[in-house]
Amino acid sequence: MEIIENMNAAQIPACVQIMLANPLFQRYGFNAERAHNMFTMAVDEGASILTLKADQQTVGFVWLALRGAWERSGYIRLIAVLPQYQGSGFGKALMDAAEGELAAHVREVFLLVSDFNIVAQHFYQGRGYVQVGAIPNYLVQGIDELIYYKRLPEVP
Repeated sequence: MEIIENMNAAQIPACVQIMLANPLFQRYGFNAERAHNMFTMAVDEGASILTLKADQQTVGFVWLALRGAWERSGYIRLIAVLPQYQGSGFGKALMDAAEGELAAHVREVFLLVSDFNIVAQHFYQGRGYVQVGAIPNYLVQGIDELIYYKRLPEVP
């Protein structure tokens, strides 16, 4: 059984482990201390982070901002699922929840994808996202961040 809920302080260690288990975040220089500090600050500031539990274990999260792109559009800051659960539909469930929450407030959503992360690019394209640009060397020298955009359906 899957449960998606708002992140709380008790889930910080699990979210740190999810990040550290994914080589992508290691490539961006995340370690346990940096990840823990980032999530602690996010929880303290009331950031919108949804977590997904399966078998009573936190196995993924998605971090979103309602007006994170130009104070107008939604922004998906981070999404991650434990490697052993990737391909099981949990990323889709997290994105469905994030897009549903965003759609109640904004019409568009943006996200960044590393130029080398082809699997993620295909995942987002399959969800209707379109690449609209790139930012060379934005977070790490030698890695371009691809800008993806999606228009959300109107909520009745």
